[in-house]
Amino acid sequence: MTTGPLVSVVMPVYDREGCVAEAVASVLGQTYPNLECLVVDDGSTDGSLEVLDATFSDDPRVQVFAREHRGVSAARNYGIAQATGQYLTFLDSDDLMLDRRVERQLAFLHEAEVDAVLCREQQVVVGDATRPAWMERLPEWSDGYYHMSVLLATDWARQVGGFDEGMTVGEDVDFVIKLVGAGARLGKLDERLLVRRFLGDNLSHQVNDDVRETLRAIRRHRTRSRAARESGTSA
Repeated sequence: MTTGPLVSVVMPVYDREGCVAEAVASVLGQTYPNLECLVVDDGSTDGSLEVLDATFSDDPRVQVFAREHRGVSAARNYGIAQATGQYLTFLDSDDLMLDRRVERQLAFLHEAEVDAVLCREQQVVVGDATRPAWMERLPEWSDGYYHMSVLLATDWARQVGGFDEGMTVGEDVDFVIKLVGAGARLGKLDERLLVRRFLGDNLSHQVNDDVRETLRAIRRHRTRSRAARESGTSA
């Protein structure tokens, strides 16, 4: 028995054999039952694919796609293209969903009459790892809401063209900025529904302390908005 519209969860994976199974399990353990988990392996060189096959090959909710290494944005975009759900959200293979995340975000989306919704994150440092240096220097840039927690209609993700595959970091910020620029109403659910785990080699550790990539995303949006105003179209 299913309840409500199908939700697609897109998960990019690159060399995460030690934690990817736990991440997928957190998707399958959601209180909202009608979902699919689309795992896009971005050319892993470790045993990530073997772990996924051994753990989830018998679960029809999990689909695993193996591709050559092209980066996290390309992996997410491939997942967006494969999604069959009316709604879409994301989870990195480092992280975990708390069990009510999809249920609460989907309910908030309708109750608040918004097009996309973010939730708060809980940060966990694993072992001897540290938080990224830019988070320590600029705590105001991490206000507890996580861009990759966004839940939205799949059509919105496709309408804005998904993620910029030319960006190595900051692509998550750019994606949300594009949504808002295209007219999507963004809501924020003041609940911690995602565990963001820092292992020491997360992509977020590659962000420069001066957050140049994030500022670049903002500048790109301003350029798009200015061009749209001049042409009479939407950004």
